[in-house]
Amino acid sequence: MKDILQLTATEIGHKISLGEVCPVNLTEAYIEKINSYPKSNTIFTTIMVEKALEQAHAAKDRVKSNNRLSILDTSN
Repeated sequence: MKDILQLTATEIGHKISLGEVCPVNLTEAYIEKINSYPKSNTIFTTIMVEKALEQAHAAKDRVKSNNRLSILDTSN
C-alpha cells in the first residue's frame, strides 16, 4: 500500500470508511512526520498533539458508530 501520508484526503476518507485506516493512527503518523523535520520548531508555531489525538479518537468513535460527519471526517 502507498504510504498513508502520500494519499489524497479523499483516498484517506475512503480507507477510513473501509476500516483500512484508523484516524488515530493517521494522526500519529502526521505528528511523527512533523516531529521528524529538523526545523519543525521554526516551521510550526504550535503543535497541539493532545488536542489532535483527542479529536482523532472522537473520529474513530464516529467511524465505529457509522456516524461520520463527512467522507473526510478525521476530526471534529
